[in-house]
Amino acid sequence: MRPKISIIIATYNSEATLERALKSVVSQEFDAKELLVVDGASTDGTLDIIGQYQKNMHWWITEKDTGVYDAWNKALQHANGEWVYFLGSDDYLWDSQVLTQAAWALDASGARTRIAYGQVAFTTKKSAVIGMAGEPWCASTALLIKW
Repeated sequence: MRPKISIIIATYNSEATLERALKSVVSQEFDAKELLVVDGASTDGTLDIIGQYQKNMHWWITEKDTGVYDAWNKALQHANGEWVYFLGSDDYLWDSQVLTQAAWALDASGARTRIAYGQVAFTTKKSAVIGMAGEPWCASTALLIKW
């Protein structure tokens, strides 16, 4: 049994980057997912992009908020997944297998795991990797167990 993953994107005036983020979620081969989007009352073309992907969303809203944490909390009230993934509106999932691989790792980690993260690649606009941040999960779990 695979865990359901809720992907939450908070956005505000993200016309230049939101579509790439949404495409990366929609293209995931993992089907036990739901997409939630909270827009902070954008004034650019963000709402047009959201409209194009609305059929792929479990839930979305546009209204003023007090920032990204407020937006996330709004979405959490509508999330049904066992796991929540916060994706920046200017970020994207590297390939169509990201959630499949994450679900496998989460399932294998056992019920004691309460938090997980992955490495982040810094890229150019053309997706050339120019740096990495974070440690592989296997190198980081020892630190989390100490908590």
